[in-house]
Amino acid sequence: QTDGACLKEDISVLAADKDRLVGKYLCGMMPRMGRGTVMRVIHLISGGDVGGAKTHVLSLLQGLNQAHRVLLVCFMEGPFAQEAREMGIPTQVLPGWNIPRIICRLEELIRTEHFQIIHCHGSRANLMGYLLKKRVQAPVVTTIHSDPKLDYLGRPLSNLTYGAANRAAL
Repeated sequence: QTDGACLKEDISVLAADKDRLVGKYLCGMMPRMGRGTVMRVIHLISGGDVGGAKTHVLSLLQGLNQAHRVLLVCFMEGPFAQEAREMGIPTQVLPGWNIPRIICRLEELIRTEHFQIIHCHGSRANLMGYLLKKRVQAPVVTTIHSDPKLDYLGRPLSNLTYGAANRAAL
């Protein structure tokens, strides 16, 4: 089958061209899945996002949730997580800044729920995905919602911490 057929059959819902590219990438990474096969995908995001990234992720997960097992993990409680729940998207919040503790909780969640793909959205999620990559047997995929070089302009401390971590993870 062509990549396009694989994409339509396995991913089932695409919100934008970015997702089409991710879908093609996943088709190459995952074993061939037939019609009716349910993918198990965990999505990681900070949870403080607004605007385009929030709209994109929520619409993507709302569609994917119809045919696949998805879980949205936010790293803070707030409007993002609340809106996801209201849309019927399974959502879990892992708050705090204790990264080793959060990684252990994510690893346990991925193993017990048998997630096949870790999909990261944003700097903090990319860092978590990078740290999980060696610990779990699941491909880590990221969607870049903005230009990482411009994300921390005018905020040198954030650029040195979050920016550097994000660049290393990507």
